[in-house]
Amino acid sequence: LCRHIAPNVKDKFVDTEETMKRNNYWSIEEYEANNFAAQLLMPDDLIVEEGKKIALQLKKNGQVDINEFIFKMAQKFNVSKQAMRYRLKNLGII
Repeated sequence: LCRHIAPNVKDKFVDTEETMKRNNYWSIEEYEANNFAAQLLMPDDLIVEEGKKIALQLKKNGQVDINEFIFKMAQKFNVSKQAMRYRLKNLGII
């Protein structure tokens, strides 16, 4: 579903300095694109399923090192640690 492409647009999308900024502000289009990508690459049910497995493997003294957990999850889903941290926060897991 390409929600933000006008039918008469023939040029491909090119990032600008503004779209490449990694600050706390995203346009609605950027937010929706990031949300779609997160759901596609890191589906809720798989995050929970794999998260439980990884947490059990990492559990030491009843606790899991959160940074190690994020690292392992990012590796599992082949995404950046930042993307995984953001996804886990959005799902209320961390």
